[in-house]
Amino acid sequence: ANVESASPLSGSVRTEVFDWNSQDDLRKIQAQGPWDAIVGSDLVYPGNAGRHCVDSNSSMPPADETLLRLLADLAGPESTVILALKDRTGELDRFSSQAAQPGRTWSIWRAPPERIMPEFRSVSNVAVLHLQRKNS
Repeated sequence: ANVESASPLSGSVRTEVFDWNSQDDLRKIQAQGPWDAIVGSDLVYPGNAGRHCVDSNSSMPPADETLLRLLADLAGPESTVILALKDRTGELDRFSSQAAQPGRTWSIWRAPPERIMPEFRSVSNVAVLHLQRKNS
């Protein structure tokens, strides 16, 4: 529905269901790339980002670590990753810090308020992050 409401668009947009823990889904999505852009919203939040407050976090890495690994697997050298995140309990700083760690391959910047939707410009805990592969 969101794609249709954004018309007219040039190029093409396709959405897929993607289970982060499925190697089959990962292979399927990788085979369809490389991607010019990877876009996501609300992918890390208190129940899954570096917190051990859900059962799956004791058997799998927190979602922010998993998301960074998946983005590394999916993004090509020219891909731009755009993520909209709401910082409820420190997820934004944790994710940004992890993405910027030495050894990670990301340049990361936060879009200034004038570059995001007007209704979110004055909300300090909403951010749009842009990640790009660092030049090797």
